[in-house]
Amino acid sequence: MDAAMKLVAEKGFSGFTIRNVASAVGVTEPAVYRHFSNKLDLLTAMLEDLQAAIVPHFRKLSQDEGGAKSILGGFIHGIFDELKIHPSFAPFIFSEELFHAEPLLRPMMFRVMKENLSVLTDSLEILQNRKVCRKDTAAAELSVVIMGSIRMAISQWHLSNGTLDLSKLEEGLTETLFRLLQPASRVE
Repeated sequence: MDAAMKLVAEKGFSGFTIRNVASAVGVTEPAVYRHFSNKLDLLTAMLEDLQAAIVPHFRKLSQDEGGAKSILGGFIHGIFDELKIHPSFAPFIFSEELFHAEPLLRPMMFRVMKENLSVLTDSLEILQNRKVCRKDTAAAELSVVIMGSIRMAISQWHLSNGTLDLSKLEEGLTETLFRLLQPASRVE
């Protein structure tokens, strides 16, 4: 799966074939088919692998006990660390090409997106109840702002071919979102 993710990152989904995956791994196509019945099966496994790596960071958000900045910073840092370890996650999760090329993945990706937003919303509601996050905006709306901001930062980094400093993007994003999420009584 790592080779398949890397292949997507390097060649896009148009270059993602079982033949190319087999070649990247150094095995025959039948060897790949012994593990995955088809390309969609492999893409599904890749999406599940990505989700397994990302969801714990969403769940951890509501479990941290520190202040809002450390909680939010830990959350964003965890996601960006996953990208440092697996840079090929970026084009996979944010590619519209995938869903045009493989329409059967659309409902699966929509489910993943809804699940992530739901977990993030639940976490923000917990933080709102603990009074470390603003309550004048619905947690669901804040979740969309956070996810959109993370997506934009990651997309910029990916499209720059890694020339943008991911750590600086993370730092700026954390600071900005922290200011946006502060309870109204704490905003300077």
